[in-house]
Amino acid sequence: MKTRSVESAPASLADLAADFQEAVVAQLEDRLSLVEDRHPFSLLTFPAACRPIPSSGRGFSAWGKARGVEVLLASKALTGDNAVMVAFAGLVRFRSGKPGEGLSAPARSRWPLESLE
Repeated sequence: MKTRSVESAPASLADLAADFQEAVVAQLEDRLSLVEDRHPFSLLTFPAACRPIPSSGRGFSAWGKARGVEVLLASKALTGDNAVMVAFAGLVRFRSGKPGEGLSAPARSRWPLESLE
């Protein structure tokens, strides 16, 4: 499968991709606003997989600034592979000396917000 660069894509395809990205960001911002209204927070971080999304004109940084929430994005060096982010998070936790759940941690395919304290 041959990939094409954005520069070589037809304008209509580039417009469609930009519109899709804007719609995704708007939906995520809407959900973030609902959560933040119910459970205010002052810091929001995004994993490596979300790094490309905030590059739109609006982006999550603007959302955070408007709501007084600091938004941190993973550095570009860590965005190539989510495994790197998971391993780094594990290393930080290990170095902190705080015990974790280890292998007894429950596997969750979904983690409802209502279950969080």
